[in-house]
Amino acid sequence: EIVLETARSFSFYYETINRAMLQAEIKPLPVELVGGFLYQGIAASVNHIQNKGGLANAADAIQQGFDIFWDGVRAR
Repeated sequence: EIVLETARSFSFYYETINRAMLQAEIKPLPVELVGGFLYQGIAASVNHIQNKGGLANAADAIQQGFDIFWDGVRAR
């Protein structure tokens, strides 16, 4: 069941990435690459929260991680 739920979550992200590309909101990069950047940003944010930031700074770490991701993939 956990595997199915994870697959559903990731399919949402990949569908959203595809829509954003079709609407020219993000750069025309391979979907798997954008998904990998997103996943690695999430992993880095969680790692930072666990090892350095603590839950008190979780929102800031998550926002900073997303900002880095978005600055890299956003169409200008």
